[in-house]
Amino acid sequence: TIPAIARARRYLDKIGAKHVTLIATGGLRTPADFIKALCLGADGVAISNSAMHAIGCVAARACNTNKCPSGVATQDPALAALINVDKSAQQLANFFNASKGLIEVMSRACGHDASSKFNQSDITTWKRDMADLTGIQYGGVAEPSREEKTRGGLSTWEWASHALLLASMGLLLAKEFR
Repeated sequence: TIPAIARARRYLDKIGAKHVTLIATGGLRTPADFIKALCLGADGVAISNSAMHAIGCVAARACNTNKCPSGVATQDPALAALINVDKSAQQLANFFNASKGLIEVMSRACGHDASSKFNQSDITTWKRDMADLTGIQYGGVAEPSREEKTRGGLSTWEWASHALLLASMGLLLAKEFR
């Protein structure tokens, strides 16, 4: 999914398709995945499996049998009664709110005032093949490129990681002094 997002964004930019909205889906399960997709140029993410898990799906892969053991994907009244709709709705809201909150924190940590301003320079990868497939800066141990040598200082992602760590420490201190 991640290489496909990078490739799609490059192509859309190349042909000047600014009217096309790029929505990433498939394999994106955590807020970190959502952030990566946004950094690579996705305008949004579609969330399915992680939302299903948030409401109680146990990944039994029985969705098409009408025998979902958690009651999430069934029309069988006895099985459907297993799901607590109010609790599941709250769990889904918690997942969305926590995801949105982390995306906002990381956006600010990268120096942006909106998640729509994420860009490829906000992330790095430790996997050489991922760097080659996506154009993401390689952050592993290797001879730095000429561009990396002339940039100097911390990359945006390194700075954001340090800022997030400091922000987390600040939150812990704030809680301690309440």
